[in-house]
Amino acid sequence: MRAFLLLACLLSLELAAAPDKLVGAAAAAPAVVVLHDITGPMKTNAYLLYDRATRDAALIDVGGPIDALLAVIEQRGLQVRYLLTTHAHVDHVQGLPAVRARFPRAQWCVSRLEFEATAFYAQWEQVMAPEEAARIKAGMAADAALAETMSFDFARLGQPDVFVEDGQTFPLGGLTLRVIASPGHSGGSVCYSTAGILFSGDVLFHRRIGRWDLPKAGGRAVLETSVRRLYQQLPDETIVHPGHGPSTEIGIEKTQNQQVKLARAKT
Repeated sequence: MRAFLLLACLLSLELAAAPDKLVGAAAAAPAVVVLHDITGPMKTNAYLLYDRATRDAALIDVGGPIDALLAVIEQRGLQVRYLLTTHAHVDHVQGLPAVRARFPRAQWCVSRLEFEATAFYAQWEQVMAPEEAARIKAGMAADAALAETMSFDFARLGQPDVFVEDGQTFPLGGLTLRVIASPGHSGGSVCYSTAGILFSGDVLFHRRIGRWDLPKAGGRAVLETSVRRLYQQLPDETIVHPGHGPSTEIGIEKTQNQQVKLARAKT
């Protein structure tokens, strides 16, 4: 029964790819495969990226259990080289301890500023607005999964292997991953770009942008600047895989995002 359920999960990953343009990403660059799973009570997107030829892989934003993606890794003989974190909010890192234990040679990559903020994030009850903290506590009382998430011990993450910086690149098989510093949702947020694909964390979503009013966030102006920088640096056909919700494209967001649009040049 467990094997049947796991197979069903794998099939759902492949079939669900088309609406989110995941299959489209592979078609644009045949060597690249992107799959995703939805993790935790906050429904965070965790991604598996790999080079089809070399089987070198990276996991992005492991926010909880990723059994279906782990099954793909085992089934396809992938070698996980990197664990990439866009930002260290609990819903994007809760699954990291288990994955680091499973893939001890994989390098955990996160910005230094974001890692240093984890001690602050652990004190969410003290640093969040009182009304929001109260709302979360009420949710925890009614939802055991949320209670587990919000009680996460950030010390379990351990030390990063790589502190990423803006513009840094590193190889993944035949791919080149590039780091784009994107503060605003959090002070140390980054995005990862490769082969016409962007993993945007909670910076840019389908038709909207992330929150800018959380503790250690940079504010709306900073976040909007980060989003416009993505618009300007990346081709319109770049497929955006966000931390929550469906995928999108840079060109579409430039004109249809309700919060940050890029004005067309006058002719």
